[in-house]
Amino acid sequence: MTNVNKPAELYTVSGVTLYEHPLYGSDVPVLVKVGLNYYDTSFYDPDQGDMEYVIDMINEIKIGAGSHEPVKF
Repeated sequence: MTNVNKPAELYTVSGVTLYEHPLYGSDVPVLVKVGLNYYDTSFYDPDQGDMEYVIDMINEIKIGAGSHEPVKF
């Protein structure tokens, strides 16, 4: 049985795996996983050109910079 509160893996771009929100699906931006938490990317369908921003965001999360909050579901 699938855990409905676990985001579904969508695809990987530039080595970053993107996930679909378990409750709202494609109605909200895709998520990335950093450590044990998932974060909103602000992109609905990021392509190669968007990934520089996503990777910068991931690096900020890893060092505790910025105001990124984990998504709750």
